[in-house]
Amino acid sequence: MRPPHRGWFAPDEAPDPALADALVGALSSEQDEPYGFEATVSPNRSVFLLRFPSPSELELEIPATPHFSIVAPDTVTFAAPRLALLSRSLPEPAVWVIRPSVGLPSLHTSAGEPLDFVREHNIQTNDTYIYIHMESDAFVPSVGRDSLASVELIDAFLSGQGEPSGWNAIVRRQLTYSAVARQAVT
Repeated sequence: MRPPHRGWFAPDEAPDPALADALVGALSSEQDEPYGFEATVSPNRSVFLLRFPSPSELELEIPATPHFSIVAPDTVTFAAPRLALLSRSLPEPAVWVIRPSVGLPSLHTSAGEPLDFVREHNIQTNDTYIYIHMESDAFVPSVGRDSLASVELIDAFLSGQGEPSGWNAIVRRQLTYSAVARQAVT
């Protein structure tokens, strides 16, 4: 009798529980990110669903994993176990690469409030801090140092207006890599 966590089968189609566990356990990742495949997906192997459309095909459904978040490609390998193959031979592992989602920046104030607008007066009289958070991505280590990455980040702040005394003409020209600082990760 198959364990209840292995759904998606008619009762007479269910593989041996040891075989199902061996197939699911054949997935592994080379990366060691805190929210990568090994940290967030692998611990949930008991709820993966298996289906065999034909004797030479296996479908594996990995449930949604909301906390999965990577900043570099995550290489996942499927090394079919001998136990699962009629020939009992070891084929070459199959590899697939999960790429990070394109980052989505959000701007906010030091209090965490969304940065919707800044008044002209604030730019004229106060130091103005803009905090950038990247969802599904992260900044390269050289951001915040004298680097091309810091300059390109600053260059991303452009105004759509071409006023002679506006952002592009005055403020943007004053910004250097020293205006970019990384906050300590807590």
